[in-house]
Amino acid sequence: MKPLIVGICLVKNEENFVAWALMNAIEFCDKILVLDNMSEDRTYEIVSTIAKEHDHVEVIRVKDGNNTHRYIEEYAGKPVWVIKIDGDEIFSPSGLSKLKNRLYAGEFDNFWMIEAPTLHAIGISFEAGKAFGYTQPAAKGCLELFNFNAIDSWRAGRRERLHGPVEFRKGYSQDQFHPYWKHHTWNESEFKGLHLCFMPRSPLDAHSYLGGGQLDSRFNIAEVRLARRIARAVNRKYSKRLDYKMRTYAKGEVTELDISGFGSPLDLHQYDPECQRVVNVVQKVTQSRKDWIKKEVLSL
Repeated sequence: MKPLIVGICLVKNEENFVAWALMNAIEFCDKILVLDNMSEDRTYEIVSTIAKEHDHVEVIRVKDGNNTHRYIEEYAGKPVWVIKIDGDEIFSPSGLSKLKNRLYAGEFDNFWMIEAPTLHAIGISFEAGKAFGYTQPAAKGCLELFNFNAIDSWRAGRRERLHGPVEFRKGYSQDQFHPYWKHHTWNESEFKGLHLCFMPRSPLDAHSYLGGGQLDSRFNIAEVRLARRIARAVNRKYSKRLDYKMRTYAKGEVTELDISGFGSPLDLHQYDPECQRVVNVVQKVTQSRKDWIKKEVLSL
């Protein structure tokens, strides 16, 4: 029996890239659950448009992003693979198609989790089909696929999806994960993706992404809550130290990688009429960061 492949996407104010993220994974998944954490930009409009045209996409508005794991608890102990899809994570669609056949063949059944090669992009040249950024082993990966058949239970309580303690079936453990990037180069790997956490993900983002080419990133949901608690006591400079992404993803040397098979936001005008604005923003940010992109890889 073929396993079920489920995508779970938790988003909040992700209108710039959410269509790109979903559509690149839409053929890979048998079901995609989009949890919109009360977005205030066009995110909900975009994902709802996609859901209207694709029956296997379901959109739910949630008030608490930290109570979303419950939507996938039912898959524990079943032949189901769950892929995390964030609004700033862009997979290779052709690669996922090949990976799907390998999942069907049971090649990865002995693993509890697969971690994809990830490029944390600080710049993109759509014309050249290139992206620039940080990758493994120096930078931590974040694109993951979970084997729910390896677990007895994952009832994490009030947790963000795919967070919290796991109860494994006999023969499986937390150590049984497959770091894809250790065994495959970027070009030969079918499971790989871009992480756009260092790009503005919404017109509502307040960070100074264009300020002198400085590298910056947006707080995630947990960081926003923490920053609000300490805002009265500390200044913004100190608060930036709380940014997990800066401490874990902006590590190592800047690398140039081929993304010619990833498409671009311009391919998705039917879902996002403002896709040209998104591409313009990416180009402007990339140009502002030339000093961050080493001369030996600069091909803009």
